[in-house]
Amino acid sequence: MAGRNENVGQAMLLAFSHNRNAGETWVVREMVTIKTVKARQVFRNRGNPTVEVDIICSNGTFSRAAVYLNLSKVDRSSIGISEPLKLKDGGSDYLGKGVLNVVENVNAIIGHALIEKDPTEQTKIDNFRVQVLDGTVNEWDWCKPKLGATAILAVSLAICKTGASVKYLPLYQHSANLTGHKTLVLPVPAFNELNGGSPVGSELALQKFMILPVRASSFKEAMQMGVEVYHHLKAVIRNNYGHAVTSVHGSETNVGNAIINMYSKCRAIYASDRAFATMYRSDEVLWSTIIGAYEQNGLGFETFRRCREMAVAEFGPTQFFFASCISTCFGLAALDVGRQFHSLMIKAGFVGDVYVGSSVVDMYAKGLTQHGRADNAIQIFNELAKTKTDPNKTTFIYLFTACSHVGLLEESMFFFDMLCNNYKMEPESEPYCCLVDVLGRVGKL
Repeated sequence: MAGRNENVGQAMLLAFSHNRNAGETWVVREMVTIKTVKARQVFRNRGNPTVEVDIICSNGTFSRAAVYLNLSKVDRSSIGISEPLKLKDGGSDYLGKGVLNVVENVNAIIGHALIEKDPTEQTKIDNFRVQVLDGTVNEWDWCKPKLGATAILAVSLAICKTGASVKYLPLYQHSANLTGHKTLVLPVPAFNELNGGSPVGSELALQKFMILPVRASSFKEAMQMGVEVYHHLKAVIRNNYGHAVTSVHGSETNVGNAIINMYSKCRAIYASDRAFATMYRSDEVLWSTIIGAYEQNGLGFETFRRCREMAVAEFGPTQFFFASCISTCFGLAALDVGRQFHSLMIKAGFVGDVYVGSSVVDMYAKGLTQHGRADNAIQIFNELAKTKTDPNKTTFIYLFTACSHVGLLEESMFFFDMLCNNYKMEPESEPYCCLVDVLGRVGKL
C-alpha cells in the first residue's frame, strides 16, 4: 500500500517555477514523463524516404517531428569526413535509400530507453542517446553509426517540441532557454547564392556560396541586402553564361536535354558542351544527351572521351549511351571497339531495346557491307528479327548496299517489299537508288 501511495505521489509531483515577468505569480506544472515514442518511414518532397517520430506524454501532450534535411544521399557526395553517419537500408527498395532500419532503431532501442523520462531535460536526453545508446566516437566527434544520425535527430526534434509544449512556451523561447540565450533577437539571415561541388556536378571548389549581411541595422534591411545581391548576381551570370544557367528549371533534365539538343542540331557542339557544364545537376540522361550530341556532329573521338568521363563519374549507361557509342564505332570503322560495346550492352540488359538493337545491326551491316559479305549481313538481320526488334530505314539501306555489292537482285527485291509492306515504311530516294544500283550491277539497267 505504501508503495502504491509512493507511486501515486510521484505521479502527482508538482514542479514549481517562478515567473519573474509575472511578479509574485507562481506557475504550477505537473510532473510530465514520456509514455510513447513511435517512428515511421515517410517521404520527402522528391520521394526520398526519411524518419518521422511521434511522442506522447503522460499528460496527453503530443508532438511530431521529421528530418527533412538532405540526409538521404547514399553516394556520400556531399558528406564531409567530420559529419555524422546516416544509416540506409540498402538493397533494391527505394534505390537503397529506405530507412526502415532507422525506424526500428527508434522503436526498439531509443523509444524504450526514453519511457518515463522528463522531456524538458533536452541536453540530458540527447547526451544519453548519443553517448550511451550509440556510444560510437571517432577522431572528430560522436559519429552515431550504430543508431544513425537520422534517428537521433528526429527524436531530438520531437523531444524539443514536446518540452516546449509541456512548459507552455513557444518553441523559439524554449530553444533559447536550452542554449542559455537571455536576450532574444532575430538571427542574421543566411543567403545561399550559388551551389557548387560534387553534389551538383560542378567543378566549383565550394559546395555553397553564402552571404550574411552582418552590417545590416535590422532584420528587414538584412533581407533587402541579401535579396538585392542575389538578383544582381543573377543578372551578371545570365549576361555572361546565358539564361539557362540561372533559370529555376534550367537544371532539370528535360530542359537541359532540350538546350543541349538545340545547340547540337544547330551544329554548335561547343555551345552544347557549355550548356552541359553549367547544368545544376547532371545525371545519366544528361550524360547520354551530350554524348549523343558529339556523335551526331561526327566527333567520334570526343564521343569516346565523354563516354570515359561518364564512367569515371559513376553514372550507369542508358540505351541512348549505347546507341551513340555503337554508331560512333561504325562511323570510325572501329568494329572491334563496337563489339566490346555490344558485349557491354548485352550485360547491361538492353538486348531487346529497339533503339540500341538498330544501332548494333547498322554497325555490323555497314562493316559487312564494306567487305562485300552480304550473306553475313542477311544472317544478322534475321537474328534481329528473332528478337522481335524492328529495324529502321538505315538498316534496310545497309542490306540493299550489301546485296548490291554481290549482285543479289532477288534478295534486294525481297527486302524492299518487306520495308514497304511488313514494316509499313514509306521508301524515300535512298532505297530506290539502291535498287537501281543492283539492277545495273546484274545487267538489267
